[in-house]
Amino acid sequence: MKDSKSMPLMPTASTPRSTASFLQELVNEPVPSSPIANLPRRTAPMGMYERWLSTLAYLSIIGLAILIWWIGAQFTLAFLAGLGLNLALLGTAQWFIPIVITAIEVACWPRRAINQHVLAVFALVGGLDLITSVIGCVRWLSNQQLPLSTTWLWILSLAIAALCAFWPERLARAAVGELSRLWR
Repeated sequence: MKDSKSMPLMPTASTPRSTASFLQELVNEPVPSSPIANLPRRTAPMGMYERWLSTLAYLSIIGLAILIWWIGAQFTLAFLAGLGLNLALLGTAQWFIPIVITAIEVACWPRRAINQHVLAVFALVGGLDLITSVIGCVRWLSNQQLPLSTTWLWILSLAIAALCAFWPERLARAAVGELSRLWR
């Protein structure tokens, strides 16, 4: 007697046509899905320890976003001071310059439903933020006595400036969203 693994699927002289077609249908038949696999997964409610630990992590991410924003703001203010503006006269009010830039970037960040004028404002303000941050970073890195060629100094400054100009707002917004979902 032959085992089922050695039975041919196509009709031969020893296998009748009806058996071959039955085996072919059996092999090609889709496997029914398990009713258990379609049930939504039940997740255990998050305990207070996990909730507070996650809260601490997201607050740390917000702190990191603030630090990165502060570094980018320093680059922008250093660029403006390099133009000859006496920002010391403004005192702490000089911080309104990067705050206003950030507020415009956040409000005009490209989304699906956005008009051309808002996108143009974002491109203008975001571009100025990036340029001022790059030049401020170049000036700062130049004073650090790093063994970098001029090309690498500009490339590194562009990477740092792009990170400082656009990432903190997105990072903080994501962390705040996770915090709000966590405490609902």
